[in-house]
Amino acid sequence: MARGCGRPPPTVTPARIARETGLHLDTVRRWRRRFAEQGLAGLQDRQRSGRPTSTDPDDLVARLDRHTADRPERFSVALTA
Repeated sequence: MARGCGRPPPTVTPARIARETGLHLDTVRRWRRRFAEQGLAGLQDRQRSGRPTSTDPDDLVARLDRHTADRPERFSVALTA
């Protein structure tokens, strides 16, 4: 099982994920939609114009790890080939 990957159970709402991770609700919804449509490939950074992101990817990973570390069974998915 992989920690931090996969779709949370339906009882875990986007609002709850946003609140517990400190992410904006729209970001959570967008990432969940992309993951549902494209899998992990949908979560890759995309080319965009304008000001560069202010979110440090390492910080985001650390925040997600802290959030899921104490309850891995709720945010895990079995990866199969």
